[in-house]
Amino acid sequence: MTAVGPVPADATPTHRAAFALAALVVSAFVGYGALSYFVEGPRVFGDEVIYFDAADSLADGHGLRVQEEPYGRGPAYPVALAPILTITQDRSVAYLWVKIVNALSFALTAIPVYLLARRLLPRRSSLAVSALALVIPSSIYVGLVMTDTLAYLIALITLYAVVLAVERPTWKRQLAAPACIALAYLARPQFVVLYPAYLLSLVFVGALRKERRERLRDLAPTAAVAALALTGAAVALLWRGASTFGDYAFLWHSYDVLAVARWFDYHVADLALYLGLIPFALLPAVIGTLYRRARAGSDAHAAFLAVFVTATVSALLAAGAFASTPYSQSRVYDRYVFYVVPLWLVVGGVWLRDHAPRSWRSAAVATPLLFGVIAAFPYDKYVVDDASKQLHAAATPIWARLGNWSLANGQTGHRVIAVVVLATVAVAYLVPRRHTWTLALPVLLVFCANSALLWDHDITDTDQRVFANRSSATEGWIDRAVPKSQSVTILDVQPPSCGARLGYAYLLSEFFNDRVDAMPTLGGPGYGGLPSDTVHVDRRGRLVDSSGMALDAQWLVTPPGVEIRGQRAAQGTLENLVLWHIRGEVRVRARSDRQVEAQACGVAA
Repeated sequence: MTAVGPVPADATPTHRAAFALAALVVSAFVGYGALSYFVEGPRVFGDEVIYFDAADSLADGHGLRVQEEPYGRGPAYPVALAPILTITQDRSVAYLWVKIVNALSFALTAIPVYLLARRLLPRRSSLAVSALALVIPSSIYVGLVMTDTLAYLIALITLYAVVLAVERPTWKRQLAAPACIALAYLARPQFVVLYPAYLLSLVFVGALRKERRERLRDLAPTAAVAALALTGAAVALLWRGASTFGDYAFLWHSYDVLAVARWFDYHVADLALYLGLIPFALLPAVIGTLYRRARAGSDAHAAFLAVFVTATVSALLAAGAFASTPYSQSRVYDRYVFYVVPLWLVVGGVWLRDHAPRSWRSAAVATPLLFGVIAAFPYDKYVVDDASKQLHAAATPIWARLGNWSLANGQTGHRVIAVVVLATVAVAYLVPRRHTWTLALPVLLVFCANSALLWDHDITDTDQRVFANRSSATEGWIDRAVPKSQSVTILDVQPPSCGARLGYAYLLSEFFNDRVDAMPTLGGPGYGGLPSDTVHVDRRGRLVDSSGMALDAQWLVTPPGVEIRGQRAAQGTLENLVLWHIRGEVRVRARSDRQVEAQACGVAA
């Protein structure tokens, strides 16, 4: 087999390549911007409300706060959105522009992906990898007010900086890599795992390349930054304890090793499904290709192999650790892992460019590996037509259709996917070498099918529609009636017998109206991480908290059946929520929580 040398690391992109990359970015921006326009409102409560409120609070000069409470998540995303809400206080208009910013962030990811690919691949192959990285199923996050689109861009910039620092650790690159990791941490705190991945990559390459072991003194900047980071983390933990992690403080506890290992396996299986199985089936052969190039003297291949392995394992461990906690709601979260998918696409391209070497040894490793992780994965439990699960696990829609077909034909999804796995390994290792390029097609088809199914659901879903139309006047019905200097409280009364639509009416009214600053719940906890107080009705009809303090409000939103001692000011949503103008203590025309719940359900049901 003719050897193929590494691509020059300093290869200058031609004008044609730059134009093609720009065209790819613009096409993705326009396409995803157009798709996101048809998404009528938020889907993930209360995350989208939290990020929108935090950005609005920052734009108003009140810092990062959510319903008057401290914001405890990564600040980068609300900081990026704040300029939009500074320019316009019309949240319907702001929501449209937020989705445009999401589309731009996602499209720009093609640039760091291209630069990553160019470490090892020619221009055309790098453009193909960049295009494939833009049609991944997680593109659905463009239509959501969530961190994922910005985080995808920042993560790939960070991975590029890490690859450069591991490949040739000059002092500038050694400082740039942790700086980018710090920025990634501000976007999503889970990206803290990229720092140990970076350090492990340096160790990995040092073990692989003898000449690197003899130049350990060159890593002094990294050692200094690591010492500073560990000292800062220790001081923060001693000073503030678990509260250092904000909304993620619950992660600061001991973990069940077996539970983490089980969820790690689940996320490995989910990643294999996300990639269309083929890349995972070829993993031993792909790693072998990179390893041989690294041992032959290529710093670029050694660095990429190290970062590919450590970043993927770190992402899977982070997802597995989170999923093992009670706060994960027993879900698979590939939204914690998908940012490493471009690395898989690059190494796959390297394998194809190197004439797709395969051996019976690679097949002997791949078959039990892939079959094992899929066999241990509760396929029929997690790969289902459940929109709430598929938003967190974007790998599943097309595979859920396969599961449904299996059940319709008297089989289980688990049995059928086992057959598909064996067929995938057979195809991956038996297809003639001159046709190995066709192995990229199943990956493309799975990406496109999952993306199409997810976007179609979010665009056509009407279950959460609570406004008669999408105009600012209709969605901003509260802001239209309340002076700018005054705030509004929404009373969340939502017994299970009322159904979910009433809850959507509360949350979407809060989302599209700037004046809403509080949403206490009657008889139950708050929803989706939103700050909330629980109130109940005392004998005098007052709404009081657990300490007996009465709820005070100038403006209050209630379901239409709940009578408040005050003046009706406006009515909005298809659930006919009522805005009351009151002064002082909130009093209802009822003597118990049950009466208020019955009043709410009597009209809304």
